Amino acid sequence: MALLRRRLSFILDYISTYFALQNANTYEDGPLAGWALRTGGFPLLFLVDITAAGTLSLVALGSRFLYGRSGFKGYGRAAFIVVLLPYVIRTLIVVVNNVVLGFH
Repeated sequence: MALLRRRLSFILDYISTYFALQNANTYEDGPLAGWALRTGGFPLLFLVDITAAGTLSLVALGSRFLYGRSGFKGYGRAAFIVVLLPYVIRTLIVVVNNVVLGFH
């Protein structure tokens, strides 16, 4: 379920960023995303977003696997949530911000 929320927030983030930057006089504030947009536009931003989301997912799954293998399954679930929850919350806040800017 957490991976589904992460994927949904990633898709919403990308679409809303495209919408906000196409329809408003705004810029990308994040250093990595800003660099990607300046260097390669939205296709590179898409690849950077996929790489960041994939890396976080691998860290979350890896920590969950290692904790589970060590016999600490509860810690594995907690580590999974601690890694992914801040990303999901941040991207949902960015989505709301981008939609507001897009209609501004």
